[in-house]
Amino acid sequence: MSGTNRACEIGLSTIGNYPKILMFKSLLSRSPAISLALLLSWSLAVSQAFSSTTLDRALVVVNDEVVTQGEIEFVKRQLGQELETKGIKLSDDALTQRAIEKMIIELLQLQEAERIRLEVTPTELDGAITKIAQRTGLTLDQLKEAVINQGLSYPQYLNNIRDEVLISKLVDQMVRRKVDVSEEEIDNYILQHPAELQSNHRYDLSHLLVSFSKSATVEEIERGREKISQAVELLEQGVAFSEVARRFSDAADAEKGGHLGWRQSEQLPDLYLKALRGLSVGKVSDVLRSPAGFHLIRLNQQQGDEGAIVQQWRVRHILKSVDRAAGQDQYSVRDEMLRLRHRLANGEDFVKLAQTHSDDRRSRSNGGDLGWISPGDVVPEFEEGIKELPNNEISQPIESRYGFHLIQVTDTRRQDIGIKLARNRASRQLRADKTKEQLEGWISGLRSKAFIEIYLDQ
Repeated sequence: MSGTNRACEIGLSTIGNYPKILMFKSLLSRSPAISLALLLSWSLAVSQAFSSTTLDRALVVVNDEVVTQGEIEFVKRQLGQELETKGIKLSDDALTQRAIEKMIIELLQLQEAERIRLEVTPTELDGAITKIAQRTGLTLDQLKEAVINQGLSYPQYLNNIRDEVLISKLVDQMVRRKVDVSEEEIDNYILQHPAELQSNHRYDLSHLLVSFSKSATVEEIERGREKISQAVELLEQGVAFSEVARRFSDAADAEKGGHLGWRQSEQLPDLYLKALRGLSVGKVSDVLRSPAGFHLIRLNQQQGDEGAIVQQWRVRHILKSVDRAAGQDQYSVRDEMLRLRHRLANGEDFVKLAQTHSDDRRSRSNGGDLGWISPGDVVPEFEEGIKELPNNEISQPIESRYGFHLIQVTDTRRQDIGIKLARNRASRQLRADKTKEQLEGWISGLRSKAFIEIYLDQ
């Protein structure tokens, strides 16, 4: 069967069975100032796009899934607005190509996750939703209410978040875990980028957000511009930022005067970091624009790395990965870890059990010893488990992207880690660069094995 005929046949036979479209890439890690507005505007538009494209013709076929013209047009609008905030304007043809490429890559990854039977556990989904609620200053009930008020069903919202987590797990398993960075590479990076690694600032910030959706009309955007201008006028007259935020901000923390608290530089979006360069303590930024709306930020305080005293934990662990090729799932592995924990509670030696049962090749020979752990050294789930664990007790099985862990904290201390922070930042940057390169190669491999047809000339 020719590609064109196959596309037409699929298009006719799958009306109402549209491909899953991932609309939340990277949003979970964005700042609380913009996360909820972005998530809800994406969600609502997705819902509207699905309901309005039932009779659209097939524009792209990825294996046995169809992407319609209406879906491509929707993604084009989102990409165009995102690029506009960065001062970039592309032709309609270029935007179309970007939208098609984005959707092809996402579908290929979701299909690969399904092929290897990768799943998102209820714990992982609950954790992702909880983080979104925390970053937007809402309770879980308030988040659900906000989603529904924007016109999207909550189950559809959960499905979108599940796809985000699923792709992240897939990339972890197929790419990130295979990336290694040597001490020599870190040394060389520090020598080549000394200024870049000098300090990892922390900022105490307040913000004000005048929001509008990505599908906002010109008139709605102008009303937002007028509102933010009124806020600026009051600030110039000497009115306290907290008072102006309470009056004008649409963010969830408006009642708290827009106070965000302390944020590491790596936790802030580029939009904020650029505005903070050269901004003095006590001053307010110029008006910033993002896909979520107009922003003002106030720098309350800042700190550098000098004399960075932090809490450290001496930790050992036993790791069991989920070997799906061997027919394992997360439930059977968790049960196995509970049995190991019971043996430890009955007095068996941690070192011996780690040496015989742990899947962590680096620490297994040392009885699971990871050495001294600082904040940010390990994945968030692991770090949260450490912080809550009394010395010498054994944790419940803790799930992370690597599998399940049994953790024991054997000692704690406070330590100056300024130099260590610089090495960690160098390692993260090198790892990110290598991951990007290997991810591109892996996606290229998925494409080479896939049936992909694009019909732009029909």
